Amino acid sequence: MTAKIKLNAASGGGSVSLEAPTSTTGNANLELKLPVATGSAGEVLQNSTTAGTLEMGSPFRPAFSAYTSASYDIASTSYVKALFQTESFDTDNAYNTSTSTFTVPANMGGAYQLNAQISVDDINDGTYASIILYIDGAESTNHRQAFVWSSGSDKIVTAGINNVIELTAGQTVNIYVYHNSTGTQGSENHCNWFSMFRLGGVAT
Repeated sequence: MTAKIKLNAASGGGSVSLEAPTSTTGNANLELKLPVATGSAGEVLQNSTTAGTLEMGSPFRPAFSAYTSASYDIASTSYVKALFQTESFDTDNAYNTSTSTFTVPANMGGAYQLNAQISVDDINDGTYASIILYIDGAESTNHRQAFVWSSGSDKIVTAGINNVIELTAGQTVNIYVYHNSTGTQGSENHCNWFSMFRLGGVAT
């Protein structure tokens, strides 16, 4: 006999039935633990770090977006940390505007979507600027850099990176800038941003 729980509609016809799944483990019993809290608006029911125990949460947390709100100097032929001093939002207080650093919160390791863009003002014809991904204070060994060449003198050039990276709790992420034009150049505030969010449901 198939076990079902039938819930009749509060008014009118119709019903909803919950049916026990077919066991794939012989005679073993399956157990599913419901969360103790109903959660907040926008949250979904998801598996916790303990298999079979459900919890209310957001599969795409943490998430943040920040941008450059005050110009900063970028010295020639130097790796300079890009500054994104103002947040648009930050779900878990994982981004530090003072250091422009994202830190993976506890129990939130996994696959992350990374989006970042930088602009450098007034670099010379034939020179270039690049955007570089740093993880844990060092240049990433993979998916780390993008270049853009200037097609004339005193041009604003823009470079961006978009990728999915795997991170563990406690790891840090920064964006750096490099250019080989003459002299110190400035950032272009309206063209600089940095955002990340965790990809829920992606096994890592």
